[in-house]
Amino acid sequence: MRRKPEGACVYGLAALCWRPGGTLLAYNVACSGGTLAQVVQNVHPGPRIRGDVVQVTAHADSARTTASRVGGERLGMALAVFFCVLVAAVDTARAGRVIPPDLEHLTQASEVIVHGLVLSTHARWVDDARGRRIRTYATLRCHQWLKGQGGNEVIVELPGGLVGEIRERVTPSVQVARGEEVVLFLKGSPLRPAAGMASKFLVERGAAQGLIGVMPLPELVSQVDALTGRKPRQAVKPRPEPPKARVLELQPKPEVRDGAAAPAADASQSATHLSAAVAGAIGPILPAAGWTTIKSETFEGAWPNDWTLYGNIGTPAITWGPEDYYRRTGDYSGWAAGATHNPFTQSLPKPASGTLIMRMTYGPFDLRGATDARVRFWTTYQLAINDKLRWEVSKNGTDFYGGLQGEGNTLGTWSEVTFDLKTVPTLGNLCGHNGVYFRLQCDSDDEGAWVKGPFVDDVVIEKYVVDNMPDVAIDAFTVTPRQSSVGTELTASVTVRNAGTGTLTQDFNVDFYRNRTSAPGSGDAGDYAWTVTDDLAPGETRVLTWNFTPATYGTYHAYIVVDRANALTEYDEANNKSGPLSYYVIQANWQAVKIEDFEGLWPNDWAVNSNFTDGTNLITWAPQTWLVAGDGQAGGGQAKSVTPPDTMWAGGILGTMTYGPFSLVGCTDARVRFFVSYDLGSDDKIRWEASINGNSFYGLNYTNGNTLPNWSEVTFDLKSVPTLGNICGQANVYFRLVCESGSTDTDDIGPFVDDIVIERYGASLPWITSISPASGSAGTGTRVTITGTNFGTQGANSRVQFFKAAGNPKLNASIDSWSNTIIECTVPKDASSGPVTVRNQAGGESNNYTFIVTFGYGGIKWPGSSPTLTYRINENTADCSDEGAAVQAAFATWNASGAAFAFAYGGTTSATNASNNGINEIFWDTTPENEYATALNTTWFSGSTILESDIAFNDEKLWSTTGASDAQDVESIALHELGHSLQLSDLYGTVDTHNDSGKVLYGRGLIGGQKRSLTVQDINGINWIYPNTTLGIAVTPTAWTIPGLQPAGSTVLTASGTRFQIQNTGNVTETLRLKVATQDSLGRWTAGSSAGAERYWLRALFCGEPETPASGDFASDDTVTTTVQAATASARFNRAGASYGVNMAAGALAYLWFRLDLPLSVTDGASHQITVEVSCETP
Repeated sequence: MRRKPEGACVYGLAALCWRPGGTLLAYNVACSGGTLAQVVQNVHPGPRIRGDVVQVTAHADSARTTASRVGGERLGMALAVFFCVLVAAVDTARAGRVIPPDLEHLTQASEVIVHGLVLSTHARWVDDARGRRIRTYATLRCHQWLKGQGGNEVIVELPGGLVGEIRERVTPSVQVARGEEVVLFLKGSPLRPAAGMASKFLVERGAAQGLIGVMPLPELVSQVDALTGRKPRQAVKPRPEPPKARVLELQPKPEVRDGAAAPAADASQSATHLSAAVAGAIGPILPAAGWTTIKSETFEGAWPNDWTLYGNIGTPAITWGPEDYYRRTGDYSGWAAGATHNPFTQSLPKPASGTLIMRMTYGPFDLRGATDARVRFWTTYQLAINDKLRWEVSKNGTDFYGGLQGEGNTLGTWSEVTFDLKTVPTLGNLCGHNGVYFRLQCDSDDEGAWVKGPFVDDVVIEKYVVDNMPDVAIDAFTVTPRQSSVGTELTASVTVRNAGTGTLTQDFNVDFYRNRTSAPGSGDAGDYAWTVTDDLAPGETRVLTWNFTPATYGTYHAYIVVDRANALTEYDEANNKSGPLSYYVIQANWQAVKIEDFEGLWPNDWAVNSNFTDGTNLITWAPQTWLVAGDGQAGGGQAKSVTPPDTMWAGGILGTMTYGPFSLVGCTDARVRFFVSYDLGSDDKIRWEASINGNSFYGLNYTNGNTLPNWSEVTFDLKSVPTLGNICGQANVYFRLVCESGSTDTDDIGPFVDDIVIERYGASLPWITSISPASGSAGTGTRVTITGTNFGTQGANSRVQFFKAAGNPKLNASIDSWSNTIIECTVPKDASSGPVTVRNQAGGESNNYTFIVTFGYGGIKWPGSSPTLTYRINENTADCSDEGAAVQAAFATWNASGAAFAFAYGGTTSATNASNNGINEIFWDTTPENEYATALNTTWFSGSTILESDIAFNDEKLWSTTGASDAQDVESIALHELGHSLQLSDLYGTVDTHNDSGKVLYGRGLIGGQKRSLTVQDINGINWIYPNTTLGIAVTPTAWTIPGLQPAGSTVLTASGTRFQIQNTGNVTETLRLKVATQDSLGRWTAGSSAGAERYWLRALFCGEPETPASGDFASDDTVTTTVQAATASARFNRAGASYGVNMAAGALAYLWFRLDLPLSVTDGASHQITVEVSCETP
């Protein structure tokens, strides 16, 4: 396997070219959602980046187009090509966190940084060694050169543009417009963006907004000056070594006390106590019938094999080891001090004071799928007073519970101990849990007699596993709306699914907890509980909801627990809890501007900076898990560089996290609430400050050696900011937190914050109370209704904005209608799950209201009602084998989705780059122009019809088909890229795993991560794009029989009990023709358009079921005409004159009613019984 390149700066350059033969290639490196990412690897501190979609569109006139082939059909086309890049972020060694982008690495990647005004743009064709492509050249009037130097104007080359009728679009890429004030980070000749979309900061109202964050322009300039050395920057002091752990210094107590000789060995427990004959009769230990052995330890082989040993005294530590002094079977057993002592001449060691602890621990091991589990071992022992032999288990490797023997007891013969893992003290039943540990521990106290201590042998950890077990899992958990005001009714919703392979027949409870500061235990009853009583087949789900109204405002943390009593027999117990889920209840008429719980992506629209680096990372704020207020993470003042409880760097370091600008227009009150805890040295500080210009900040602080070990809530009143006073009414407000570490303290952990809420009050502010539906797809024309107050009348400043990705500008929705309380709009293309906001004409901004995007659609399709996409594969990577089989496994996963398309394997290819040659190809690109993109999907299309698609895997990356933790997984990346071939779009939502990061089409990935299965929303999306058409019409009942003999000339009507129900049971809208057959008891009749002798007049009418039509509702144009014929007369009829019958949507119901006028006389003198039969057909 060849070595992959390491190290060099990775900020990519968008590039585009035409190759001979009409092939359009494009490459761009950008972080997911358009941001850069810098990550740390153990082998090299150099940065890496993540990427997103690169889209290129080119339109050529027919004289320049080439021919293409799709499924063997040649098509002329106007070329339109777009590229989709999935770039994975390296999973770092620091708590698995992906290091987000920062200004330092962007500055390092740039040769020139310029602040200026865009004067003009023009585009032209560029022809060079890379081919033919369009580039746009922007002329900037330079206000200041922040790096490099030049004149009053500079020209910058940007990807894409419009020349004549041909447009080339690269997405994401930097674009500028005339009149924009910008800060651009550039490199190369000619100057080009140094790092894709992150290369541009747009300056508006004094704030610089870019993918790295939003910050005041002076702060951006100051940070760049410090990073480039234009202003002196103090070097970071060497970080002090963390204090060593305090260990109790104990020494083994000598066996001879006060000159007395050591006690002689007890002959009854000597090595000959068990004769060879007896030992042979016992025989080797065997697994119990029907049980699976997890670990068998006879102490006969290498030691400690898979056991982890621990002793708190001695070098080497006194702990467990094999000895042949006692044994039950074989030649050896385990003795508590066997690693360092000899039981033939020595007793169990005793400490000079305190307790000697000796442990042997095995784990973690997996008890998922087990209905029973136990540890069996044999032991014999002599235990002095206060000595103990413990057998214990743990679910986390830290907290152990179990049984013990001790307190001077002696067991002279071997005896078996069975430790039932279904009834562990405190922990209960461990069946169904993964990550279980077992340990044996001997405690030797400094008191008591000299004895041999415990021996153990034939240790067996085993489980009983059955096939086809059910498994209840939590698929989704929401509290909506997540942000609300006091008095608003909220809905808790949980989706549970049988994720196992067997049907669940047991009833089970699901407990909901409205607010807790810690995870609930088995004895904690929920605030509400559902009971699921019906069977759940494998894959089947149940959606449970409960409505409730919180009485007070504040931050709440909700949990869901399935089967808290652990009564179910199921495969996995670890997926039965979800939470904490934070939701926020705001004081009546108040509005949340920003809520930060540090649980999602970071920096999440905060501008995070520092005046120092540790050589790799800025020393500043970031999420950490060591100390939290109740969620899984909280903010730590230096957590970007330091993992608490490690102590802070010292040396005058200022780390800031800044949010803004935000508007307080129309507000009469505003505040910031957050929770804080800290351990500060004498010259350390945590400050919270506000600004109305992004330059001068004022506020309050904690300082001077204070310590606050518990969380305390702080309220920062924005009506009384020091120096500034009342800043309500200001249009550009900033809030920031500052962690300042002084120069003298070296052993302080620093400040922590959690649950930050920036909120405002104003009677005229817009407010969203609901969005209906609460979820929907993007790019499909989904319309939503936004209900609320104070939207005002629509004007030039009015807008509805949807979330796209962290660090990206929000997307403006197309407005269908606007009133003061109701807005109807269309979900914009490229939207992701996240907050929706309304801004009214006066400039007032609404609360954030979460909308879930289920899937995104790119707007184009493969031709045909059920296309087959045939790909050829070049298995040309040296990293792994069977890569072609892995890609075909991804084919099979998509093919099993139930949608009307199919991927097919078309054989091999020698291609190593994307080419418009009429053949769909997948290959490993050995010389990629963009060496940092994990994979590149190139699609050619004309209008809305796809013509060809190629997928290039970057062979400069490391690839695996076996799930290696340091490599890209071929099947997972193929599954994602094939989704793009089908035109599912990347999603970057941050709501939760189910709605966002769990999807195959989630736009961010980790090296070593695997996603080889489609989620329900992935499947729903592809079935929307390529629906499998199902036709079906149901008619109930099938006939209307008029009972008895009806008098001549009478009128008979269908009633609520005899009317017909027509339902479209298919999945597409269908145009129907209803077929009516009439028959009387003599087998013949005549139906006409009026009443008369020997003539039946039959009329039909559709209307809703509650609207039972009266006789006068049937008009002459509702007539069903027939002719005299034997047995039956049939007619097809319309509704309201429609030429092809009734147009019914999928699943729609319609109700059919009849009026029958009988003949005035009957020539045969007989009375007739009438039957009307209805059936349906499609035209």
